[in-house]
Amino acid sequence: MSPLSRSALPALACLTVLLACTDSLAGGVPRREGFGWDIQLEGGYAVAGDKVWGDLSFFGRARLGALFVGEPWYLAVGPVVTAGGLAEIGGGLQVELTHLYNGLWGQLGLECNDQPRLQVHIAAGFSIGGLEWQQSIHDAGTWALIVKLRIPIGIAVFGFTH
Repeated sequence: MSPLSRSALPALACLTVLLACTDSLAGGVPRREGFGWDIQLEGGYAVAGDKVWGDLSFFGRARLGALFVGEPWYLAVGPVVTAGGLAEIGGGLQVELTHLYNGLWGQLGLECNDQPRLQVHIAAGFSIGGLEWQQSIHDAGTWALIVKLRIPIGIAVFGFTH
C-alpha cells in the first residue's frame, strides 16, 4: 500500500468530524427535508498514479440516482458510469454525503471496469472541487489520484424547488 493511500483514511476521518461539528452553523434557518432524484456530472484529470500519462488521464463520470435530504445533510445514492481513470469505461455504485452549510462532501464507490476488474474510489472536496483516489482491488500497484470538478444538478434542483 502506498504512503498516500495510508494517509487517505485519517484525512477522511478528520473530514467526518469537521462535518459533524459544523452542523450548528445554520442556527434558526428553515430546513429542507424529503426525497428527490439525483443527477451529477464529474470531470477531472489524473495527476498521479499508474495511468497518469496517456488516454486514461482524463476522467468523466455520470450518476443518476436518489437524493435523501435532511438539511444540512444531502445523501445521494445511485449507479455511475465512468470513463477514464483506471480504465477506459466502468460502471457501479456511488454514495455521496454532502453538508450543505459548509460545502464539504465525501464519496465512496465500487465499480467494475472493462479489464474486467473491480476498483474502488474515495473522494472528498469543497463545493464543486475535490480529489479522488481510485484503487484496483486486484492490484495494489494500480491506482490514480484525480483532481476533479463536480456538477451536483440534483442537489441544486432540490434546493431551488423545496
